[in-house]
This record gives sequence, C-alpha cells and structure tokens, in this order.
Amino acid sequence: MPLELWLAMRLLLARPRQTTLSVLGVVVGVAALIIMRSMTLGFLNQFVAKMVEVVAHVEVVSEEVSAYFQPTATDATKPIRQALQESFLPTFFVPTRPAEPRSRKGIADWEGVARKIRHLPKVVAVAPVVILEGLVVFNERTETIGLMGIEPTLYERIVNLRRWMVAGDLTALQRNPNSLLLGAKLAEELGVWVGDRVTVVGRNGRTATLRVVGIFASKVTLVDRFRSYVPLRTAQRLKDTDRVDMLSVRLTDLYAAEGMAKRISQVTGLEAQSWQTMSRSVLAIFRMIDTIATLVVVIIVVVAGFGIAITLVLLVSEKRGTIGVLKAAGMTPKRIALGFLAAGLLIAGAGILLGELAGWLGVEILDRTPTGLRGYATFVESETFPMLKRWDIFALAAVAAFVVVLFASWFPARRAARLDPVAILRGE
Repeated sequence: MPLELWLAMRLLLARPRQTTLSVLGVVVGVAALIIMRSMTLGFLNQFVAKMVEVVAHVEVVSEEVSAYFQPTATDATKPIRQALQESFLPTFFVPTRPAEPRSRKGIADWEGVARKIRHLPKVVAVAPVVILEGLVVFNERTETIGLMGIEPTLYERIVNLRRWMVAGDLTALQRNPNSLLLGAKLAEELGVWVGDRVTVVGRNGRTATLRVVGIFASKVTLVDRFRSYVPLRTAQRLKDTDRVDMLSVRLTDLYAAEGMAKRISQVTGLEAQSWQTMSRSVLAIFRMIDTIATLVVVIIVVVAGFGIAITLVLLVSEKRGTIGVLKAAGMTPKRIALGFLAAGLLIAGAGILLGELAGWLGVEILDRTPTGLRGYATFVESETFPMLKRWDIFALAAVAAFVVVLFASWFPARRAARLDPVAILRGE
C-alpha cells in the first residue's frame, strides 16, 4: 500500500464519527442533485413532448391572433394561473382575452398562402384553422369554450386527433357539418356524452346547435378543459367570415421551427410563430425551477465540502506530532499533502458511490410513485413523476461533488505540508 494512502486511512479512522458524517453529507448532496434534476428535466421533457403533440410546429397567424402573442407591460403582475393559460395555447381561452379585440381580418387567399408554404423545405403539412371563443350550453350548465374550426383530413396530419379519441368517431366531424369534438374534462364539466346536442354561443352573439360526435383526451389539462373542434365551415359561419385565422404547419424537424417561422414570414408576409415562441413563458418557468433546484442542491454539496474541510483541519491540528515525526523521518511535504488530499478524496469516492446509488434508487421509486397532482397543479397529466433517466445527470452530480471535495481538501493538505517539523518536535 502506498504510504500516502496508508496515511489517509489512518487519518480517517482516527475520527470515525466525523468521517461518517462527512461521507453522509456527500451522499445527500449527490443524491439530491440527481433526483431534483431528474424530476425537473423530466417534467420539462414531458411538457415539450406533449406540446408538440397538441400544437403545430409553426403557426402562421392573422393580425388578430398575432395580437394575443405579444407580451404586455403588465405580464409580470398577472396571477400564475392566468399567465400559464396565456402562454400555453394562448388563443383558445376566453378568460385571457382582452375586452376589446382587434377587428377580425383573418388570412385572405389562404389556399394560395398554404401552397407557398408547402413548397418550402422541411414542410410536411399545412392546415387551415379558424378560432372562435364563446360559451357552450347544455341543460342548465354553461362553460367557456375555445372552438377550433378544422378540415379533419388536413388537420390530422398536424395533430394526431385519432390517437386521442376515447369515444365517438373522428370521421363524423367530416361528414356532419353540425358536429363537435369535445375535450374530456370539458365534457365531464358539462355532463355530456356522444350523441348529446349542445348550444354554442360565439362572442359575436351567433349561436349554433351542434351534436357531440366524439370526446378526446390529450392528457394536457388546459387542452382537455377548454378546447373543442368543429368543421371549418361551421366555425366560419359562426364567425361570419370566409377567411381563416391561422395556418398550422408541421415540419420534419420540430427543432427547426424557429428558423422556418422566419422563412415563412419572409415568403408569406404574415407573422409566423414557432412552438417555442408560443410556449416561451412555460418553458421559462421550467428552466427557472431547474436552475433554482440545482443551485439549492449545489449549496448542499458545498456545505458538505465545508464539513470535510473542517474534519481535515481538525486532523491536521490533532496529528501535528505524527506529521513532525514523518517529516523528520524523511517524508517530503508533497507526500504529506498527498496523504491529506487522499483522505478527502476517499471521502468523496465513498460519498459519490453511495450518493449515485441513493440517487438511482430515488429516481426509480419516484418514477413509480403517483404524483397526486390534478387540474391546474400540473401542465400535463401524469400518473407518476416523469423522472428523466439520463447518464449526464448522474455524471454532473459526481463531477460537482468531486470538484467541491477536492477544493475542500486542498487547503488543509497545504497547511499540513507547510508545518515545520523542528517546531513541532520542540512543542512550539
């Protein structure tokens, strides 16, 4: 056994209680960092995955719809629930709309605009959409609703509605002009089922009696609570227009959406919004939570590092005589320093190994633990915590702990190396 390692072992065994506490401090820091980052990044990944399922990669919007994507000076003072609704599919919710919307212009010659977009690279599909906000009435119940007028055969290439269906038939929306698809949560609030007829009242006062031909569940809370689909012509009739409000675009690469939105704007002269832009507020919230959680856990690791530093400083003070004898026997200051540094790294090694194991167990347990979150407490419905199991999360925790312990051990090791053996042996 190398002399430095022997010295490190002797030093750690001299204070077993403090050594154990130092190791536990590293274990807690490493495990907490793994679990917190796995959870926050898991929620973020789940949100992004669902986001690109329920909206187009790029939305080409009319001036009216574009107004609702622009931030205002009072955004920072809005309640959380309102801010989340405005940032998550913001054009579909009545409670977030301004009292006096702009004049309804829409996109003229949308067929020609759609053809231009289809000729661009990376474009898979383009579908027209009309947005109408209002109320839905069934028996004595009234709820707010965000209607989307679509051509089912075209829009299904943008959003896979068929996969969401829990009751009814999607093709009936194509066949019946007075039909309606309802989100599962909205249908539950109204107490309706497939075959029931409901009355829809638009903001302009126009009404229509529609038959519920299907119920869908996207597992996205706000979508299932507020969104519904009607045939494109029906929405245009309710809105008293022959134009559309948006052209939804799907791409071969969802992460090319920002660049393609700019390209589409140049080609069409209309404003185009990527899915990242439409959800920027919620994405920012997730990133902020991840940053805060990481900083808090890093502080825990740093505190553990201070504990290791204190333990080694006390060892230096207690073992002054031993250090003096070793130096007098010919052991160099460098080897003395390496011995104390090795003591700190042994603590780091044991703490990181046990911390990685504890973190992995925590991730696996939470991945099977019911969240207990429903409604607005979560963006996307999930039965268990969506833990992200990725190697770099574990690697980051190990590297962070190692660096902190290395720095914590370096200064006591230098102090031990600088002790004067003559002064120590004289008792000074």
